[in-house]
Amino acid sequence: MNFLNDIHLQELGTNCTELKNAYADVCQESRINHNAGYVKITFLAPTEEEDYMEVTLRALVGEVEHLIRQGVQLRDITILVRKNRNIPPPIAEYFDKYTPYHIVSDEAFRLDASVAVSILVDVLHYLSDPENQIIRS
Repeated sequence: MNFLNDIHLQELGTNCTELKNAYADVCQESRINHNAGYVKITFLAPTEEEDYMEVTLRALVGEVEHLIRQGVQLRDITILVRKNRNIPPPIAEYFDKYTPYHIVSDEAFRLDASVAVSILVDVLHYLSDPENQIIRS
């Protein structure tokens, strides 16, 4: 936790009291003991030119491109976000539009995220009750 606060202090010039408070009572021990892997944590802030989302998306693309130049395979890169409800669709759209890389998230494996599956479900609902006005619309 102090490590993360130090990064926050270095990058944004203030202590991250929210972080300290959120993890004040947490202690984690790992049985895995190896020195492989890479983790980068960055606290981002909006600028006058770019909002938080744009700053975040540009930073993610920059980091992925840096890792690829270092020889990291795409299959070995994972992007974790704090809140899953807002970020993943814009990340995937941004990567699709501005990079040759495609993001696969847990959203991609949800059946209701597939347009084809949704159409098939709607057709089955209609076939099971063609008189239902709600289904017909």
